[in-house]
Amino acid sequence: MISKNQEKHIRSLHQAKFRKVHGQFIAEGLTLVNDLLASGMIADLILCNGEETRPLPSGVPPVTVNEDQMRRVSALASPSPALGVFRIPPPLPENAPLSKGPALYLDGIRDPGNLGTILRVADWFGIPEVILAPDCVDLFNPKVVQASMGSIARVRVRVMDYDALSRFSPKRPLIGTAMDGMDLYSTAIPPEAIVVIGNESHGIRDGLMPLLQRSLRIPPHAEADRPMAESLNAAIAAAIICAEWRRSLRT
Repeated sequence: MISKNQEKHIRSLHQAKFRKVHGQFIAEGLTLVNDLLASGMIADLILCNGEETRPLPSGVPPVTVNEDQMRRVSALASPSPALGVFRIPPPLPENAPLSKGPALYLDGIRDPGNLGTILRVADWFGIPEVILAPDCVDLFNPKVVQASMGSIARVRVRVMDYDALSRFSPKRPLIGTAMDGMDLYSTAIPPEAIVVIGNESHGIRDGLMPLLQRSLRIPPHAEADRPMAESLNAAIAAAIICAEWRRSLRT
């Protein structure tokens, strides 16, 4: 069991200000906790509710708790049988060199599920680096961590404003996504490009537009007189672009 003070501390990590103060975040689910441990992230505390839910050896003995206690510390509607309190890795400095190969820049992504899913998409398609605008949702929000399914530990992530990003743009072309852009399926994306994914509601902001080399759009399947969706979810758009990008780089 854990103490009331430990319960209070874990619950505080549901909020960004306390994650920043303590330099910790939470991850829930046996598979996710194991993925983070296997990727080298450091755990300060691991909870489980039985022998069958004990995570991989980590140097931190798991603490067995009952379902009521797990429910009290969980950020999920249906608590998982394992929870880890992990240390937040030191942030990359803005002037650190970019990883070689493709990269994504997320301009004001506010939905934690979208951010976590985009990290998972980047991991799946071998996009080594994801760059966040300063006003993106907190990287270690529990919903981001959950949606990333462990990819948060395998994809290099940093925060960078427009001015810092502009220093890379002469050598790393910036390509945006827009409804009036060039057809994705007939336009080559350079292998060293940085593709910008805009905010869920407002797209790419005006301050970033002058830095873009060009814009791309994902064309809908056109059928006359057929009602259709107004737009795509940011994470779905990122997945389609990354899939096409990787396909084109192989041909």
